[in-house]
Amino acid sequence: MTATFYFVFWVAFAQSGIDYALKNSGVKFKSIEDAVTFINASSLTEKEKAYAAYYWIAHNVSYDIRKFLKDKPSYMEPKQVFSKKKAVCIGYAKLFQEMCHQMNLQCEVITGYSKGYGYKKNQQFIDADHAWNTVKIDSVWYLVDPTWASGNIEEKTFRTKFHMDFNDKFFMASPDEFVETHLPEMPMWQLLNSPVPVKIFSASEDRVWMFLKNKPASEFNYADSIRTFLSLAEMPRSIKYGASAYKFNPLNTLPLAIEMMVSLQYKLKKDTTFDIESVRTIDSMMTVNTKAAELFKKNKTLKQSRKDIIVLGLRLSNDLSARLYLARALAIERTADFYNLSSFDSLKLNTGLILDALKKALNASKEANDPNLTRKINEYVCEKYIMFYDLYSSFGKRETDKKKIKIVERETGTLLQNARKNVPAKSKCFQKISQLK
Repeated sequence: MTATFYFVFWVAFAQSGIDYALKNSGVKFKSIEDAVTFINASSLTEKEKAYAAYYWIAHNVSYDIRKFLKDKPSYMEPKQVFSKKKAVCIGYAKLFQEMCHQMNLQCEVITGYSKGYGYKKNQQFIDADHAWNTVKIDSVWYLVDPTWASGNIEEKTFRTKFHMDFNDKFFMASPDEFVETHLPEMPMWQLLNSPVPVKIFSASEDRVWMFLKNKPASEFNYADSIRTFLSLAEMPRSIKYGASAYKFNPLNTLPLAIEMMVSLQYKLKKDTTFDIESVRTIDSMMTVNTKAAELFKKNKTLKQSRKDIIVLGLRLSNDLSARLYLARALAIERTADFYNLSSFDSLKLNTGLILDALKKALNASKEANDPNLTRKINEYVCEKYIMFYDLYSSFGKRETDKKKIKIVERETGTLLQNARKNVPAKSKCFQKISQLK
């Protein structure tokens, strides 16, 4: 008998052994930890442990067909999925990952495009619609889909149902076969050194087969790419993911837009005092924020859940714009040293820069529908008007040239007029402005 036959026979024997243990244990696990403890005690190899998690999930978690058809989120976190025994693909994948991690197996959740229920030949893939896993067994990455292993969706006369029907083929699936129906957002997770392009994938499975048969020359090495990617810190890894997903499929703008937003939130948390020193740094962050907003607007999704994400993303973008413009005003104020300016022209220039930034901050906060931030910016605007009024008046008192005195007085009057127009009467310091002459 060949070595291949012995290997296949051994895998089948090992899997049937853990099958038997899980079927006949008579134990109803109360927690993920209980299940993992049993699997560890019943398994000898990494392969058996991974298969046991795959087998248990596929036999015990039912696909949440109602939430799927309504395009609504189902249970997602591992403890919820384990307890409720119901999920859509992301819930299956995250539970499998958690069980693997508790058994010291390296495992990643992969999101991408699939040819599952509702797929039509030659359709455009705009949204990632599925999630599965890769797991590292004996130092090699393998593909696993516990969702598709659990059963299939069936069209009935009066309703669509999920039929539980265990399928072994999605454990340690061959990358060449897996890619016919599963295409990751990040091409390295195809586990192929010649990744299949989106256009080939969307055309037909025959086109995928022909592409793989011809194996175009490539310098790409998926193992090296994965190793480098996983070695990155959290924020650089997120940006790398978004950029790679967008480059691979420019129709799907959400991954990059979301990761850009996440990176900006990381740099500028909501509870900060906006203490960013460099105007150049702030402007750079504004550029990233503008690009993210453009990517959100560019997306042409038809799914309501994705549209909701876009609305939320644009609101967050406006919120960040408000905070960044406020930070810009603060940074200009710190560097201008207003009380030591030698000329009124310098004072007027920096006053204009700060008030312009604050005006944009207010508009963005209103677009973001953030009343607390709007209130905070309004108070700061009010304080700045009073400060600038005092500085203008001080220059006027020191000036001896009659022409310059008139210029200062005219500009002071304009400043005061704008203050009374732009500062809300509800502002705490509005009364001080109303008393200025």
